Amino acid sequence: MALGRTFQESFQKAVRSLECGYSGWGCAEIKNLTGIGINVEQHLLSRSLSDLTKDEFYECESDPTGKKKVLILGGGPNRIGQGIEFDYCCCHTSFALQVAGFETIMMNSNPETVSTDYDTSDRLYFEPLTVEDVLNVIDLEKPDGIIVQFGGQTPLKLALPIQHYLDKHRPLAASGAGLVRIWGVKIEQPKGGIAKSEDDALAIAKDIGYPVVVRPSYVLGGRAMEIVYNDDKLVTYLENAVEVDPERPVLVDKYLSDAIEIDVDALADSHGNVVIGGIMEHIEQAGVHSGDSACSIPTQTITSSCLNTIRSWTTELAKRLNVCGLMNCQYAITASGDSKHVSVKEAVLPFEKFQGCDVLLGPEMKSTGEVMGIDFEFAIAFAKAQIAAGQRLPLSGMVFLSLNDLTKPYLERIAKAFLGLGFHIVSTSGTAHFLELKGIPVERVLKLHEGRPHAGDMVANGQIQLMVITSSFDALDQIDGRQLRRMALAYKVPIITTVDGALASAEAIRSLKSSTINMIALQDFFDTETGEGQSKNLLSTTSSL
Repeated sequence: MALGRTFQESFQKAVRSLECGYSGWGCAEIKNLTGIGINVEQHLLSRSLSDLTKDEFYECESDPTGKKKVLILGGGPNRIGQGIEFDYCCCHTSFALQVAGFETIMMNSNPETVSTDYDTSDRLYFEPLTVEDVLNVIDLEKPDGIIVQFGGQTPLKLALPIQHYLDKHRPLAASGAGLVRIWGVKIEQPKGGIAKSEDDALAIAKDIGYPVVVRPSYVLGGRAMEIVYNDDKLVTYLENAVEVDPERPVLVDKYLSDAIEIDVDALADSHGNVVIGGIMEHIEQAGVHSGDSACSIPTQTITSSCLNTIRSWTTELAKRLNVCGLMNCQYAITASGDSKHVSVKEAVLPFEKFQGCDVLLGPEMKSTGEVMGIDFEFAIAFAKAQIAAGQRLPLSGMVFLSLNDLTKPYLERIAKAFLGLGFHIVSTSGTAHFLELKGIPVERVLKLHEGRPHAGDMVANGQIQLMVITSSFDALDQIDGRQLRRMALAYKVPIITTVDGALASAEAIRSLKSSTINMIALQDFFDTETGEGQSKNLLSTTSSL
């Protein structure tokens, strides 16, 4: 049985299913096979126009060639967690294949991308990226190869159906032998395993120890990725978030607590030359998606020996993988830099436009863009990045602190940092009790479910100028925390959901209270002849940001 929105769609799916297991016939092919015209039922109206162009929508106007050709699947519509790099990769894939003598066929449904420009590929199909539509193009064009991995998550989901349908068209992927050669580089990595069932996942987690990072093996952008701390949470994740089976295994890796994540961008050519464009240090600890994390160039806490190791590993990986083009590597290391100026990348998060989305940062990417702040000091560069991202840090007032038990060790340091800046601390019972034991002055406030006036009322009344609030493990507190974060967002109160972000924000506020943000032209950070950063006497233009 086949289901569809119309008879024609259902009939098409039924024929394709009976013949080959997957849909492979369009309306034009069915019409040619059966000799039966497919008519759309018309409603009789007293006044109407005759549709004289109806058959044009069923007639296939494509004229395939007999050249060697490759089909490239684009990224489809824009969405959260999908960056411009996917379209960039599709374009350069087309250019490289053209140089190699192939006819390139681009299939994408987004007219706002460069990959759908008339001169990017030899042939272009504006079609939805669904199994039926992709197989229609495959049946018509009969390409010599199909590339799905450069368009992001949308085409990646189609890899298995396409692979099952056409044995001779297989997605390009790293082979097991190739991965074995990569491990010969002797790069240190956390323990992990591949789970094909719930029992496998529990056994792996027991062997490597909690916390663990779990994620499907077939997604990008951190989709459905989660950090779990016990068996119950792992079982809940496997039952609700993903489908685990031998064809769709789940990756289980040891989560490195208190680790700093490093992003490395590199460029390699076919002769084995590798150039490292930048090494970025994440402000947040490892566990927040790189697309959502704030980053700093150069690194602020990493030793020279560690940076040399990162450069060596990245270069070796590029050579072992025979990379020709761009490459990104991510490392998680324990924190341990010297430059004329600092660049800080910050994510732009669209929480105001998506009412049902929680502001907590995690392994799943939620940002839709990013900004950068540059200065001679990290604190000012971080402050610039926050302002550019739409979050102004207050210089005085009341800060609300609410941290879970795992982040409590950082609470005293965070509270003292904001007290030293002249802020007044307010917290709910658990956090307040911890601070009182440390001798830190704090004002207690009720949680949302404990009665009124509660923390939400203080947000609505404009009494709280900054919120530092991490996720809770208690079900009721989770509901309270989510509602409180949404209220802060509605009342435009800056929200920080990681301890590292809180400490960086305190440092930025300290610098803002003692100095002025200066607007500096990008070229003024460099000497055009020597490439060295210039001194601070270049700060001549001042703006009251």
